[in-house]
Amino acid sequence: MSASALPQTLVLAGAGKMGGAMLQGWLALGMKPEGVTAIDPHASQDMQDYCAQRGVALVTSPQGLARPQALVLAIKPQTLAEAGASFAPLAGGDTLTLSI
Repeated sequence: MSASALPQTLVLAGAGKMGGAMLQGWLALGMKPEGVTAIDPHASQDMQDYCAQRGVALVTSPQGLARPQALVLAIKPQTLAEAGASFAPLAGGDTLTLSI
Protein backbone atom coordinates (compact mmCIF):
# COMPACT_ATOMS: atom_id res chain seq x y z
CA MET A 1 0.00 0.00 0.00
CA SER A 2 1.32 3.42 -0.84
CA ALA A 3 1.10 6.44 1.45
CA SER A 4 -1.28 8.09 -1.04
CA ALA A 5 -3.81 5.28 -0.43
CA LEU A 6 -3.92 6.03 3.30
CA PRO A 7 -6.52 8.42 4.72
CA GLN A 8 -5.41 11.97 5.42
CA THR A 9 -7.20 11.96 8.78
CA LEU A 10 -7.69 8.99 11.05
CA VAL A 11 -8.97 8.55 14.58
CA LEU A 12 -7.81 5.41 16.37
CA ALA A 13 -10.03 4.55 19.32
CA GLY A 14 -7.89 2.34 21.52
CA ALA A 15 -4.11 2.50 21.54
CA GLY A 16 -3.41 -0.79 23.28
CA LYS A 17 -1.44 -3.69 21.81
CA MET A 18 -3.52 -4.16 18.65
CA GLY A 19 -4.30 -0.48 18.05
CA GLY A 20 -0.70 0.48 18.78
CA ALA A 21 0.63 -2.12 16.35
CA MET A 22 -1.70 -0.83 13.63
CA LEU A 23 -0.62 2.76 14.34
CA GLN A 24 3.04 1.79 14.01
CA GLY A 25 2.30 0.06 10.71
CA TRP A 26 0.42 3.04 9.26
CA LEU A 27 3.20 5.42 10.20
CA ALA A 28 5.79 3.05 8.72
CA LEU A 29 3.81 3.10 5.46
CA GLY A 30 4.02 6.89 5.38
CA MET A 31 0.83 8.11 7.03
CA LYS A 32 1.38 11.65 8.25
CA PRO A 33 1.33 11.65 12.06
CA GLU A 34 -0.32 15.07 12.20
CA GLY A 35 -3.40 13.51 10.57
CA VAL A 36 -3.76 10.85 13.27
CA THR A 37 -5.42 11.14 16.65
CA ALA A 38 -5.31 8.21 19.07
CA ILE A 39 -7.88 8.05 21.86
CA ASP A 40 -7.08 6.04 24.96
CA PRO A 41 -7.92 7.08 28.52
CA HIS A 42 -5.47 4.48 29.87
CA ALA A 43 -2.60 4.58 27.36
CA SER A 44 0.58 2.92 28.52
CA GLN A 45 3.66 5.05 29.14
CA ASP A 46 5.27 3.40 26.12
CA MET A 47 2.36 4.48 23.89
CA GLN A 48 2.40 7.98 25.36
CA ASP A 49 6.12 8.23 24.59
CA TYR A 50 5.68 6.75 21.09
CA CYS A 51 2.97 9.25 20.16
CA ALA A 52 4.89 12.18 21.62
CA GLN A 53 8.07 11.25 19.73
CA ARG A 54 6.24 10.92 16.42
CA GLY A 55 3.85 13.83 16.68
CA VAL A 56 0.65 11.80 16.97
CA ALA A 57 -2.06 13.42 19.08
CA LEU A 58 -3.02 11.18 22.00
CA VAL A 59 -6.18 12.20 23.86
CA THR A 60 -8.33 10.61 26.54
CA SER A 61 -11.74 11.20 24.93
CA PRO A 62 -13.24 11.96 21.51
CA GLN A 63 -14.86 15.21 22.68
CA GLY A 64 -14.17 18.09 20.35
CA LEU A 65 -12.54 16.04 17.59
CA ALA A 66 -13.38 16.71 13.95
CA ARG A 67 -14.89 13.95 11.86
CA PRO A 68 -12.01 11.98 10.25
CA GLN A 69 -11.84 10.19 6.92
CA ALA A 70 -11.32 6.93 8.84
CA LEU A 71 -12.37 5.83 12.32
CA VAL A 72 -10.83 2.62 13.66
CA LEU A 73 -12.33 1.10 16.79
CA ALA A 74 -9.63 -0.99 18.45
CA ILE A 75 -11.48 -1.47 21.70
CA LYS A 76 -12.61 -4.57 23.51
CA PRO A 77 -16.11 -5.71 22.48
CA GLN A 78 -17.37 -5.58 26.06
CA THR A 79 -16.61 -1.84 26.21
CA LEU A 80 -18.29 -0.97 22.92
CA ALA A 81 -21.76 -0.44 24.40
CA GLU A 82 -20.41 2.03 26.93
CA ALA A 83 -17.86 3.79 24.74
CA GLY A 84 -19.58 3.50 21.36
CA ALA A 85 -21.98 6.38 21.84
CA SER A 86 -19.10 8.78 22.44
CA PHE A 87 -17.60 7.85 19.06
CA ALA A 88 -20.86 8.22 17.09
CA PRO A 89 -20.31 11.93 16.28
CA LEU A 90 -17.05 10.97 14.52
CA ALA A 91 -18.76 8.60 12.09
CA GLY A 92 -20.37 10.40 9.18
CA GLY A 93 -21.57 9.34 5.75
CA ASP A 94 -18.10 9.81 4.30
CA THR A 95 -16.23 8.23 7.22
CA LEU A 96 -14.79 4.77 6.77
CA THR A 97 -15.50 3.07 10.10
CA LEU A 98 -13.76 -0.18 11.06
CA SER A 99 -13.96 -2.26 14.19
CA ILE A 100 -11.19 -4.72 14.84
